[in-house]
Amino acid sequence: MHQPTDSQDINRRVLTISTVLIAFIMGAAALHWLRPVMIPFILALFFAYLLAPIIDWIEQRGVNRWLAIFVVFFVDLIGFILFFGLVSSSFKELSEDFPVHLERFKRFMDYSIEFFNKNGVNVGIDTLKQHIFELPFTKIVMGMTNTILKLLSNTFLILIFMVYLLMKPNPKPREGSIRAEIDHRIKRYIIIKVSLSAVTGILVALILSALRVDLAIFFGLMAFVLNFIPSVGSIIATLLPLPIVLLDPNLSIWMGLLAFFLPGAVQLTIGNVIEPKLQGDSLELHPITILLALIFWGMLWGIPGMFLAMPVTAVLRVFLDQLDLTRPAARLMAGHLGQAPVIAPPPAAPVTPPAAPPPLAAPDKRSSAQGRKKKRR
Repeated sequence: MHQPTDSQDINRRVLTISTVLIAFIMGAAALHWLRPVMIPFILALFFAYLLAPIIDWIEQRGVNRWLAIFVVFFVDLIGFILFFGLVSSSFKELSEDFPVHLERFKRFMDYSIEFFNKNGVNVGIDTLKQHIFELPFTKIVMGMTNTILKLLSNTFLILIFMVYLLMKPNPKPREGSIRAEIDHRIKRYIIIKVSLSAVTGILVALILSALRVDLAIFFGLMAFVLNFIPSVGSIIATLLPLPIVLLDPNLSIWMGLLAFFLPGAVQLTIGNVIEPKLQGDSLELHPITILLALIFWGMLWGIPGMFLAMPVTAVLRVFLDQLDLTRPAARLMAGHLGQAPVIAPPPAAPVTPPAAPPPLAAPDKRSSAQGRKKKRR
């Protein structure tokens, strides 16, 4: 039988790796091109994971499924209206106080420039002021408006996808199947993440309100939203109140330090202590994998991709773990590269007991009697 040579084996591996790389690049290009559809669909899929158990529970109480979907959607609509109401009130407060913050910023810039000039550092007063006060605020406002319009259009598309996903009850997946594993991991991640993000946002808002920091509710909402972005989101949420804190003359130095360190302590405790204990190894993703996934999905889908980076990568890792060819990539994503895979021993062949010897025939009484008569003769 012809055995493959080393060169043939190397060529086969190079061909396999090249094919995988080409497929990866083409898949990434397709995901980027399908971004207007894929992002609402995946968001609707994750929202359906949250709402499906509630709808099933209402239906089990004898309520029609369509009525249960309507009730859940109506409650969610009220929640979204309250959420956007808080956001709009925060932005209204920010727009009303904007001249005050701008004047504080000017005074802060004048003080900083004077400080640097006294210490022999020339920062270019006129050039710096020109660049700062000629910022394209109109373009920024238009960009924010376009983002809100895109969000509203995507919300309508998300609702359509959710209706189709929740229209029929999904049968319970078979124990040990791929779908059962994905359901368990994603549901656990979403429930724990939403709960801890809500707790984080509430605590940040309460701390900043107690310290009398402007826009405390807005910063609490941003802490809730940004907590879904792994690693980077908590840092951004901690640094967001700094400009307001630095420019507020009513806050003392100690109050400003508390406004920075207390929300940071909340983010650190919940993100690095409580959440890992609750989540455990539900996603089985190495921190480096999470960081690379954040960059990759952020490049493909922008900010929504950063929010979806962890669950999408976790689902991808589960699928890769099912094939022998892609299992090393799944183990690499989980950070198990240096550990030998546990291979179950082959089942032992059943031991067949030796056959019992045939039973001895019972002696015939007639033959034994005739033998005794012959002996007598």
